[in-house]
Amino acid sequence: MDRIGNTDGCNLDSCRNAIVENLYIENSDDGVCMKSGLDGFGMNLAIPTENVLVQNITCGSGGRGGLVVGSEMCGGVRNITFRDSVLRGERG
Repeated sequence: MDRIGNTDGCNLDSCRNAIVENLYIENSDDGVCMKSGLDGFGMNLAIPTENVLVQNITCGSGGRGGLVVGSEMCGGVRNITFRDSVLRGERG
């Protein structure tokens, strides 16, 4: 797969009580990523991503990060569960 930057499969940003399941993701970046706000806007809102279940996800071999928590984290994260997933990318 060509290395095209910032092609995340699924981003959850400041989400609450979410389920992400039964996905096949083939991309060149993160598969499923937890985020919670960027820079000043994110700090002012301070809304966390919380109570998330991610299950039965397959991330193909072209990805860099399979299941990711981070990068834009001004609001924080809590109670995130990853289970029953297959990660084939460079960093799993």
